[in-house]
Amino acid sequence: AGEDTTIVHQAIGVAALITPWNWPMNQIALKVVPALLVGCTVVLKPSEQTPLSALLFGQLVHEAGFPRGVFQLVNGLGKDGPGEWLPAHP
Repeated sequence: AGEDTTIVHQAIGVAALITPWNWPMNQIALKVVPALLVGCTVVLKPSEQTPLSALLFGQLVHEAGFPRGVFQLVNGLGKDGPGEWLPAHP
């Protein structure tokens, strides 16, 4: 009792996000938007089965006026590709 609590919202760096094939636009938005809102840059690797939703989302980010480099899109396979490289990178 009587203690103050402070919550600090601080970007922690680059968010490497991998999304599944089901409900692709919803999954992308639920991961990318919070990361951008707290100031993180984003590298998104969508499912290789649904890449067009991510391309459309990238276009929307561009049209919204985000600076270059804030949102990066990497397409490719999950196994033996970006799906393995992103989580393994420090």
